[in-house]
Order: sequence, then C-alpha cells, then structure tokens
Amino acid sequence: MRLMLCGVWAAAFLFSVSTYTLLNDHFDRISRGRQIAQYGEMPFRDFLDPGYFMTEFSSAGMQLLLGDNLLGEMLLDCAFIAGGVTLVALLSLRFSQSVVAALAAALISLLTFPRPYDFDKVFFYPLGLLLCWRLVEAPTRKRMWALACGLVVAALFRYDTALYLAAATIVAMATLQGSNWRAWAPALSRCAIPVVCLSLPVLLFLQSTGGLLNTVDQVVDYARREGAGTQISVPPRLSLTAPISLAALPSPSQTVIVRWASSAAEDDIARIAVESRHHLIEGARRGDRADRTWSYRMNDASPPRLRELLQDAAVEDTSGIERDRSRLTLEPWWIRAQRAVPVLRLRLLAGSWNADNANAFLYYLLHLLPLAAIGVLLFNASSPNPMSRVAMARLSSLISLCTALNVFILRNPVGARIGGIAGPATILTLWLIHQTCSIQPGMWRRIARAGAVVALLLTVWSVAASADWQSRLTLAVVSPPHVASSVGALASSPPNPEIIGGGEFTNLVGYVRECTRPDDRILLTWFAPEVYFFAQRGFAAGLATLTGGHWSDARFQERSIELLTAHPAALVIHRGDDRDFANGYPRLSEYLHAHYHEIARTDFSGRSSPDGSYLVVAHNDRVSTATHGPTSLPCFR
Repeated sequence: MRLMLCGVWAAAFLFSVSTYTLLNDHFDRISRGRQIAQYGEMPFRDFLDPGYFMTEFSSAGMQLLLGDNLLGEMLLDCAFIAGGVTLVALLSLRFSQSVVAALAAALISLLTFPRPYDFDKVFFYPLGLLLCWRLVEAPTRKRMWALACGLVVAALFRYDTALYLAAATIVAMATLQGSNWRAWAPALSRCAIPVVCLSLPVLLFLQSTGGLLNTVDQVVDYARREGAGTQISVPPRLSLTAPISLAALPSPSQTVIVRWASSAAEDDIARIAVESRHHLIEGARRGDRADRTWSYRMNDASPPRLRELLQDAAVEDTSGIERDRSRLTLEPWWIRAQRAVPVLRLRLLAGSWNADNANAFLYYLLHLLPLAAIGVLLFNASSPNPMSRVAMARLSSLISLCTALNVFILRNPVGARIGGIAGPATILTLWLIHQTCSIQPGMWRRIARAGAVVALLLTVWSVAASADWQSRLTLAVVSPPHVASSVGALASSPPNPEIIGGGEFTNLVGYVRECTRPDDRILLTWFAPEVYFFAQRGFAAGLATLTGGHWSDARFQERSIELLTAHPAALVIHRGDDRDFANGYPRLSEYLHAHYHEIARTDFSGRSSPDGSYLVVAHNDRVSTATHGPTSLPCFR
C-alpha cells in the first residue's frame, strides 16, 4: 500500500507540474509573499490581509529559497496537491478496501483540475479527515495531539479550513459517544486542550506584530464582504433542449482541398476553366489570397477523374485524396456507421451538453451527496446489522465536512470552486457506490446499480466539461519538451510577464520595472496583483488588491493613508475611465489627488494616446530623469 501511495503522489505531482497554470487571482498570495520576502513586512501590521497567513509565508519562503521567480511557487502548489490526491486514495481505500476504487477516486479528484492557489484546500480537507478518523478509531493522547497540530496548521493557511474540520471532529466525537451525554464534554475538552496549547504561540506572534483585535477585524470584515459578493442568490439552472433529435450529416460528396499553381491562382478565368473540367463545384477560398488554396465538392470522384486532377499542371497540391488508391479519403468510421444505421443519428438533449449545465449538475450533485448519505445512514441504523459506532462516526464527520463546504465554499463561480472541494465529495461518492454494491441481490439492487452507473457517467462527463478536459488533456501538454519549457519559463528571473499575458500587460510591466527604482512602491487601483510581482516592485498603501470594496471602510482607508505616507508610491496607475476606485475609496482618492500629479494617459504602446486605457500619476516629490523608449513615458529612477 505504501508503494502504491508513493506512486500516486509521484504521478499526481508530475501531472500537476505538466498542467500547471497561473491566474491573476493567484498573485494575490504571491505578491503578498514577495512583500514579506523582499521588505520583511508582516501581514495585518504592514499590509491589509484577509487571513491567508501561512500561504503567504510559504510563498515567501520559496521565493527566498529559489529566487524571485515562480518555480518555488509551482513546486509548493504541486507538492500539496499531490499530497491531497494521495490522501484521497488512502481514505477511499479505508472505505472500499479496493485498490482500483481508491485509484479511481484519486484520479477523479486530480482531474477536477483544482486551481493551484487552492492547494491548501486540496491537502488539508482530506488530511483533517484522516486525523479525525484515526482519533475516532483509537482516541489516544498521541492522536489527539496529531489532530490538534493538523487543525492549527490548517488554520494558519486558511482559518476557515480549521473551522470546518473542527466542526466535523465535534460531530464525529458526538456520534461516537452516542446518547451518553455526560461523556461529550470530557471527550471534546480532551481534544480542545491540545488545540489551545498549540495555538498560543501563534496568537502571541500575531499580538506582537499586528495585534489580535486588528487581525480579527481585518479577517472578519474581508470574509463578510467576500461572502456577500460571491453568494449564490439564484441556484444555477439546467438548460435542457431538444429531448430527442436527429443529427445532420454532411453531404456524401467529400471535400477536396486544392492549392493552385501561381498561373491558375492569379488568373480567375483560367482557374474557373480547370474547375469546370474536373467537375469541382461549390468552391470556397481558404485563407488569404496568397495561400492559393480553395475547397471544393466533387460529385464525380471516380479514379480516372481523380488521377486527371492530380496530374493537372495547374494543381500544385491537394488534400482529401488518397493518391496511392486514387480515391477520396474515406469519411470517419462514425459518420459512415450513421449513414448505414440511421438509429445512430439519434441525439438526446442535443445542445445541452455544455459547461454551464455541467457546473449546474455538479452543484446539485454536491448538495445531494450528504443528503443521500444521511438517508443511507438512517436506513442502516434501523437494519438488523447496523454499522459500528466507529464507522458511523467516520461517516458523520465526512457528511458534516461536505455540508460545510457546500454552504461556505461552493459559491460563484461554481466551476472555479469544485476542484478545491472535490476530495471529500469524491470519498463520499465512493462510499455511496460501495453501499449500493452491498445491497442484497434482487430488483432493488439492479435498480440501484443502474442508477449509480448513470449518475457516475454523468458525473465524469460533468467534470470533463467543467474542467475542460478537451483542451487540457492533450499529449502536447504532458510531453517532456512542453514540461521542460514551462518549468524553464517559471524559473526565469526576472519573471517573464508573457507567462500570463502579453500586449498592454507586458508593456505596463516593462515600464514599471525599467522606470522606477528597485526599492520603489507602486499602487494600481484595480485588481492586478500580478503586476507587482512581474514588475518586481512592492505594493503601496498596504493594498495588494483593490476589488469588491474589501478595504473601503473608513478605518481601513485611514490605515492605507498612514502606510502610504510612511512609504509613498512612486507611481499610481488608474484604468482610464474607471470610477469604481474613486467611488469606493473616496478618502484615499482625495489623498492621491492632493499628493500626486498626472504625467500621462497611455495604452503603453509608445504612441500618443490622449484617450488611453490607463492614467499614470507620479508623486509630487518625484522628478522625471529620462524618457522610456518603448512607451515614451517619463522615467523616475
């Protein structure tokens, strides 16, 4: 089993590396980590922070270890994700006692393609379950301290993760004690004491840096605003169209692609004559005129006719003809089968198999799983052979965790959240399938198994559509040259902005990097945390991001002004006509207006742009020292 789990980890790690992608949301953590690594600043004290405490310190540590690049971040994310997938396999093996089922569960959780910045969710949810189950199975002091350590470390990465896992543990311990109410308090206190003891050093550190009340204020206010902004007020709808329809097949006449010789391509009259001679109809140009390529239908595709076309001096090249057999390339076997057997043209719910419906199906499935498990649990309790108290405690902890994740994590956009919470849901799904297989032989067993198979197929399709397997699971993505190229790009220092974007973004990053001093701070008044990292500059005003009004309360604006006064931004960049910042942060906007002056409206292209996409302002004390060649903007080095 250990060898299998090591193999799962290695395979998941390599797969995560080969399919690694970065989104600008991720740089909310990475840029804060850089602020710690390069400036020695502390969350809550030196910049406003939502509570991703250890996530930022981990990123900072990898940057200090491997340099001012993204290689360390990739290794950190992929190692944690691989660890989470391995834990899913281990927990699934405990339920099913089947290696095949455990590997399938691990594979599905991996192929949900969790976003790399959710690595802590992917890892700590199954880890917390494992530690909880071990304690339920044998409540020793060693296992209590192990669980407490897991909860505290999880809280350092994301405080809410520890809350969900603690709730699952409480439910498990209550289930284990059953109706023995007097035993509840001692059991829970024995678990709480190690948590309190291990939390004290962390609380003392936070008090000595940012202050506990200040820390709680920032975390709670951010969580309140984030929850309100991402709450699902209207559940996603399944849009089902065309219950039964017939697929339209292309005309039996195959398409022939012809690249004409220069003489025929430049003389339309000569080309039309050749087309007529070879019975080429419905001609359509492909590409530019310089390509000299057209597509045609050919009703008379006899071997002599095709040989004449291939030997014509006006024809430079063709596609769609098997030259050795002098015949048109055969249609795909699936198309030919549908021509031969018309029933194969039947389509169910044509037009409904899309990512929106896939996300909606997964949303309802994730909410249905705990309810189905509760139903099975209640049914089992009244059966002649109910499961053991320990098994019920394990299952109740899993149900409570999945329920909490559905309520607090499964928010807009649904597709982005599924990967982070897939581990516990996959384990619960496997348990339900296992229960289905254990039903006594008979009609109900056959119905249950058929329903489970249909639900499983729909789930796999939904995961495939939601995670976009079609474009992300290709041989090119996992090929060694691609992996080596991707790793090399992430290891480059200074970091290459083309990793996540080009055009205006690359020019903006280049300007900031080349026209400010390395110790300068800058401020962007929209959500663009990636700019700070790629430009290798710190963010000013304690604001790594400005979005959703998370720090718009008066007390936070005053705090930002204090930080901005202590460490002025060399440059502030606004998006052209964006009024969200001025409306959401009026006090901070007034301060910038009083202490900064406009230097340009630009799109960072190097051309004069009075109506440019961006407004660049500089601190009143900074004087231009040169002109930046690529953008024609003043420099302040």
